[in-house]
Amino acid sequence: MSRNHALPIPNQIRRCRRQRHLRLRDVAELLSLRNGAHISSWERGLKVPSLRSALRLSAALYTPVEILFSDYFNEIRREIHKRKRQTNINCHYE
Repeated sequence: MSRNHALPIPNQIRRCRRQRHLRLRDVAELLSLRNGAHISSWERGLKVPSLRSALRLSAALYTPVEILFSDYFNEIRREIHKRKRQTNINCHYE
């Protein structure tokens, strides 16, 4: 996930982890990480997980990535909708 704005990147990782009564080290173990340092930095928005890590985190917390990073996702969605209007590109879902 790349972003042109300054960190921190708001997210719902900590809230979702706590809702499931998981400790940082529990999630780290599920993600095959040595400790919870990476997860802590993600929760604080200081670092952004790779796509693979974000998907693994999503699976571990039973929460879609777009929920874990809902503010960022909604920002991207607004940019895409704005770009669609500017370019007259229509997306149809069947």
